[in-house]
Amino acid sequence: MHRGLLFGRGSVGLVLLILGAIWGVGCSAPPQVVGVTPQPKATGFATDGPLSVQFDRPMDSASVAAHFRLEPQVHGTFSWPSDHEVVFSHETLRPSTRYRVVLDPGYRDRQGSAAPLRHSWYFDTEEPPRLIGASPGANDTGVDPAAYLSLTFSRAMDVASLNGSVSLSPSLTFQLRQDPADPRRLEIAPSQLLAPDQDYSISVAPAARDVHGNVLATGSAITFRTGQVKSLQHWVGFIATPVPSGAGEGIWLVNESGFPRPLVAATVAGFQWAPSGDRLLLRSASGTWSESIIDGSSNPLPFAGRWASYLDSIGSFALLDGDRLRIWSRDSGYTEVAQKVLEAAVSPGGRQIAYTTPAESGTAIRLYDAGLKTESLLEAENAAVDGLAWAPDLSALAYRSPATDPNQARLRVRSLRGGSSQPFTVTTGQISPPIWQSDARHLLVTAPVPTKVGLVAKAFRLSSAQGQSQTLSAASGLPAEPQSSVEQLSPSPDGHQIAFISSTAGVPQVWLMNADGSRLTQLTRYGVDGYAYGAGQLGWTRA
Repeated sequence: MHRGLLFGRGSVGLVLLILGAIWGVGCSAPPQVVGVTPQPKATGFATDGPLSVQFDRPMDSASVAAHFRLEPQVHGTFSWPSDHEVVFSHETLRPSTRYRVVLDPGYRDRQGSAAPLRHSWYFDTEEPPRLIGASPGANDTGVDPAAYLSLTFSRAMDVASLNGSVSLSPSLTFQLRQDPADPRRLEIAPSQLLAPDQDYSISVAPAARDVHGNVLATGSAITFRTGQVKSLQHWVGFIATPVPSGAGEGIWLVNESGFPRPLVAATVAGFQWAPSGDRLLLRSASGTWSESIIDGSSNPLPFAGRWASYLDSIGSFALLDGDRLRIWSRDSGYTEVAQKVLEAAVSPGGRQIAYTTPAESGTAIRLYDAGLKTESLLEAENAAVDGLAWAPDLSALAYRSPATDPNQARLRVRSLRGGSSQPFTVTTGQISPPIWQSDARHLLVTAPVPTKVGLVAKAFRLSSAQGQSQTLSAASGLPAEPQSSVEQLSPSPDGHQIAFISSTAGVPQVWLMNADGSRLTQLTRYGVDGYAYGAGQLGWTRA
């Protein structure tokens, strides 16, 4: 029998395939680079950005590190997020510099297969940061002395480095803050208003660094000139109080930017804005009074007492000296108005003074006309009266009077124009003294009401119209958030917003909301932007 070959021709391919597979076990292909960061020829790479290389298989970490280098040489450390990827974290690279990443031949995978070829690619780093804008701008004139200053850079900056690199000339202390909406922008709040008609310059030293660690390309200086002092508008003034407690350490200002700044450095127990908006009346804890002008000057006043108020902006004041209601004027000295006075309130415009005195069956509410120097009885209540408040248009007088429940009070309104001359009750509760809104149709009070988190003080906006006695409830309280407690109110001059005090982590802070309770915003934050105080009495600047 004829015996042929053991394998036919058709079997040759199969044999070769098997042999190839056997040989291939010990002859694996070299590892391949499948991705890099930054990409080859990349520009503007962050100088603190980590470099990474991705491979097609698990790698021997020691061999990769031994064959990896950066030109120019840079020190750093290696980490492996996975066995396929190495990350090189390094010291800050030089800006505007071309770097080359090199993987020399010989790095191996975990099976021992080595790469025979050299891998190399380059990238360019970002430029150094530059100052690209400022407010005020260079050579601006007529700058408002109350304005915040700002610097805008080409990149987000390291605020800590700027604290020692930014200066004002003439020298003035200030607080720095990064704009929450734009980290490239730096806001500067001087510790006092700038002097009027004065040349100033803001300098930035080249030691200032961006968030990547790059120093400025060059130092910069912006020069501008202030104008005349203007009345402050749309700021909330408040007494800054030390934490945990203590006397008020001056008057501060804050607006919707949420960056508080000091205005008056004095220990104060109370304050009031002048009708002109360019000065404040300050009361000390001992009952002495002084006037502070927003240009930085101050004038002690010759009177003392438990209450005082501007009659005008040219030097006339109403005051309570014990139980004596008096007027003091820089021109004519003292004028005696009344005795045995319990409380007083000056009308908008300063023409009239409402005040209360004891009566046989309760309290008398009287009016004094400072122009005509005449006095008249307005109303007699058969109970105590406090919290006198004039309507902005002089159309009515609001006040509190005890309710049947000794823990509550009635909010009463007495019309001063047409219609009924009888006072009427708007609401009853544990209410604060009333405050009018600018529309002269609504009153604001605070009162504690039951909520799902317990008893919480809320603000209430109440109609002053007769015949609309209103109930205080959590549903009608402002703001709607059940945990937000309102301790004190101050409506804006236009009536659109309400500033109030609410405790945050046990520290009273200034908050803001729209008149309908929407857009609840915290304006001051303890321990943020150099502010280390609680907040006391509030008072919006004049319109």
